[in-house]
Amino acid sequence: MRLLWLLVCTLSVHCCFSQTSMKLAGKVIDAQSGQPLSFAHISCETCLTGTSANEEGDFEITVDSLPVKLHFSYVGYQSAQLLLKDYSPTLLVKLTPGRILLAEVTIAAQPDRRYLQTLLLAAFNKARQQATHKAFAQAFYRQTTSNDSVYSEVYEIFYHTQVSTTGIQEWQPLEGRYAISGDLARNKYVYTDNFTFLSQTFNLLGESPTTPFLTPSNKYSLKKYVLSLSKILQTNGRRVAIVAFKPLTNVKQVALAGQLWIDLDNYDILRMKGELKDPKLRLIEVSGPKRRWSNYERVYDIAFKLLHDTLLVPDYLQIEHTMNYAVSKTITRRITTRSLITFYAYRDSLNIDRNQAETSKEDSELIQSLPYKPEFWQNNPYLLQTPLEKQVIESFEQRGAVGNLFAEPGSIPK
Repeated sequence: MRLLWLLVCTLSVHCCFSQTSMKLAGKVIDAQSGQPLSFAHISCETCLTGTSANEEGDFEITVDSLPVKLHFSYVGYQSAQLLLKDYSPTLLVKLTPGRILLAEVTIAAQPDRRYLQTLLLAAFNKARQQATHKAFAQAFYRQTTSNDSVYSEVYEIFYHTQVSTTGIQEWQPLEGRYAISGDLARNKYVYTDNFTFLSQTFNLLGESPTTPFLTPSNKYSLKKYVLSLSKILQTNGRRVAIVAFKPLTNVKQVALAGQLWIDLDNYDILRMKGELKDPKLRLIEVSGPKRRWSNYERVYDIAFKLLHDTLLVPDYLQIEHTMNYAVSKTITRRITTRSLITFYAYRDSLNIDRNQAETSKEDSELIQSLPYKPEFWQNNPYLLQTPLEKQVIESFEQRGAVGNLFAEPGSIPK
């Protein structure tokens, strides 16, 4: 019944109060289309930490008292402030897209190719220069894997990290917990051994030896791309260009395709979304006799924010991969693994023990090597702001779980 209690508490958390604080819940959407804004950023003037909306735009945030002023932001949209004087069970926040200065550019009106190449080179060169400036942040990592509609695993890990504009330089796991479906063996669900590796080794510049694919980050790789200007937005005092990039049809190398959001005044890269979708992709291995995969796709989404109004630092990094899983050439299911790491508390410094910065252990092995502290997870303020999605909890409720994520309070699972 523990899982059921967790579900009920999660669904009703918006109306729970304590003597010292209260929880507010709501949804962030596009004011024009009504579509949810995944991972929109939410903060308040009196909160110790902000939070991010989930994939459906839903959010929760704990505040000390009312009235409170909430701040909402999302790349490419006008930021908004909400002064909340009275309690509301559900908030619906509508963000307006930035004013379009140039939209739906036709081929005839496209800027000179050299202009877009120069723009991307300036942006990536600035990212290289800023990469020498390190920042320290606490980070929360959550990963789920589903076999068709059944969730087979969940991982949650808190880290100390050292980051820059290019990605994560170092991270030290502090606390972790996980759940694996109770009927994993009977149904032979697919799970991942070391998916955190993709976040650890992600490099915005595509210059890591562990990034075996092409990105438009230098003058040589740019020659292999078609660039186009999707639109220019005026948002929060910035002129932001959205530049689409895709590899030329004759490029044989596996290459990233996607969009970049670039500040036209200072060349900051504010966001990048990209996908790898190619029959030649050989980026993962599937263990087991006669096991095969096909139609592999990987999607990246990374956004940045300003620290102290000067230094650009990561806000979140989401990675998703999907594939068809086959046994003896018969496709049995579609596998989807999603991970999201959010950097939520930046500091001038953090004590990162390099001896504890494990990279060789598998994720479940790493978590089991950390002392499990039930008191850390109970009423954790960041987890209360970012609860697990309803469908994930229900999936494990139906099948049970192995691991410590759904452990009873006070228990220390092995």
